[in-house]
Parts: sequence; C-alpha cells; structure tokens
Amino acid sequence: MKHFFVITNESKDKDFKVTSQISEYIRKNGGVALHGQASEMPDDTQVALVLGGDGTLLQAARELFERDIPLIGVNLGTLGFMAEVELTQLERALDALLTDAFTIEKRMMLDGVLADLAGENCSSISHALNDIVVTRKGNLCVLPFDVYVNGQFLATYQADGILIATPTGSTGYNMSAGGPIANPEAELILLTPICPHTLSHSSIILSEHDEIEIVLGEGREGSLEALISFDGANEMTIKSGYRLKVKKSMQYTRLLRISQAGFLENLHRKMSR
Repeated sequence: MKHFFVITNESKDKDFKVTSQISEYIRKNGGVALHGQASEMPDDTQVALVLGGDGTLLQAARELFERDIPLIGVNLGTLGFMAEVELTQLERALDALLTDAFTIEKRMMLDGVLADLAGENCSSISHALNDIVVTRKGNLCVLPFDVYVNGQFLATYQADGILIATPTGSTGYNMSAGGPIANPEAELILLTPICPHTLSHSSIILSEHDEIEIVLGEGREGSLEALISFDGANEMTIKSGYRLKVKKSMQYTRLLRISQAGFLENLHRKMSR
C-alpha cells in the first residue's frame, strides 16, 4: 500500500508529533501520507491509520462505514484492545504496510433502529462495531426491559441497563459488565444485562442471524426514560414502550493485522498489563 490517510485524536497527540513522524516516514519510503478528519479522506486512500485509543478507532469505523477502507490503530491510549500498533513498534509496522506484509480481518457490525409507540421507525439506522447500549437516564432507578429474539419473547430484565455486543466489543463494556469474551473474528451477538437485579439472568450468546428487540417497560409511577448509545456515541433518548431493533449489519469493518500473534496471545498480553 502506498496511499495513507492519518486520523488523529488531537487530545492524545496534541502537537501532532506522532502524526508528523508517521507522515514523514511514509513519504521517505515512497508512500503518500495525508492527515485530517475522516470526512476529508481522498478517494484513492488505501488504508487509514488511526492514532489514539479504541474510542478513536470506533469513531473512525462509524464515519467510514460506507467507504470500505481498511483501518489500523496506533495505540496512544491505555489498554487498546483494538489498536494493532504500539509506539515502540511504529517503524516496523509502517514497513509492513508499505510492503503489503499484513492480513485483513473482517469484523461484524450491528445495525440499530428505534421504533416509537405506534411501531413506526423514528430514527435512521445507526451502526456499531463494539456495542449498542441502553442505560438509565437521570434518576438512579432500575429499568425493566422486555427482550424479544426473532419476535419471540425471551425474558424481562430488571437492570441498570442492557447491552448488545459484537465479538469485537466483547472486551469492552460487555467484559466490564461480566459478559463473556469472544474471538473478534467470530460472528455472533452477545446480550448482557448491566447490574441485573436478579440472580438468574446472565449473558446470552445469540446467532449472527438473530434479530433482537428491546422494549423499555414502565415504572411504578408511569413512563420511564433511558439512553441508547452506539459505540458510546450517537446518544438517543427513549421512553417506555419504544422498541430498539438490533441485527447484524450487512457491512463489515476491515482491520489490518501485521502481528503474527493470535487472539489468545494478544488477550493475555493486554490483560497482564
């Protein structure tokens, strides 16, 4: 690959020191390197280098949803489960990219749409690479969620929230909420309650073909409100009776991999920090 575009989290690289280092190295070795916002990416871009943490990479994946541009993350954060490149490996990683010494992983995404009390869709489709999360808004109260899978009632959860994660997102909020960790190249959907107020409800692993509906129930004093977020962004407020419909997206995010280490080896390294 020769045509690179660098997307930088300015709070992590305030003086663009790492950005400039990357751009200069690529140019010295026969490549083309530009940087800016995702919306400024030229059509001939072959790979997007994303500098920051997992949040920056997730944002780039959403913004480039329809561009089908492969991404690779340079970790300027802490754990960085999704970021492939550490700063100590930077030049070796760039050499690999310039000589096409990499593999491409396809990561499934989720589509989510909100339906109102009349059953009509009241939002455009939003996308998530990690997870779609419904959490309480305002008062510290337990929320009731009726969950349906493929139109069939599954269970009512009394919880602080509920999340639907991809395998990529299994090491994010899902893991913090006690959900299972999955190989990121798998194709399945994880349903995990957040702080459930019962001993009998735990995470459920669903097929990638399943369609999920989450209905926010009512409280003792009437209608409740909750927040929906997609990869921690694009927040929407919902009320009792609204339905969140989630299914696997037809689109994938493509992540470049240059390391020969497998999923379990990388997981061990990240978790041992």
